[in-house]
Amino acid sequence: KKAGQLPTTELQDEGVDLHKILAFYRSRVEAHEKDRFFYEAKMEKLRVKQSEAHQIEWELKKRTEESIELQNALGSCQGALGQERGTIEEMKDGGEGLKVKQNVNKQKILELLENSNSVEQHVYYQKGENPEKIQQYYLGTKGPGIKGGTSSQAEAVKPRPAGVKSTLSY
Repeated sequence: KKAGQLPTTELQDEGVDLHKILAFYRSRVEAHEKDRFFYEAKMEKLRVKQSEAHQIEWELKKRTEESIELQNALGSCQGALGQERGTIEEMKDGGEGLKVKQNVNKQKILELLENSNSVEQHVYYQKGENPEKIQQYYLGTKGPGIKGGTSSQAEAVKPRPAGVKSTLSY
């Protein structure tokens, strides 16, 4: 007897048909092999292929980088937009300040013209005639002034209407 075999008695071995036992176990092994191939094929279908996984990971990485890049660009655009809005507000405030200053300066000019002996000069051009120059000397309300006016062809004196401070316009 070989060392790997179990000791049996002849009585035990007589009632056993070895061919039936061998056929039974062969059929069991074949059924197991069929099941194993079936389930391996099924698992292979379910298993994610390495190339597909790599492609998906690469696309995810690209999308993530694009998202970060777009968020950074959006942030910088919003910052620039905020700066431009601030600049516009400053310019609006500056424009309003300049308008106020312009009105104050107009009032000062009108006041100075009223207080000084200002001269207003008009030149009229007519076809076929020499230009006509009319000068007006306004008397200030606070200082001495000169009345009258001169013209290159004719004397014209236009008194300053009451209530009109100046004909200065911008």
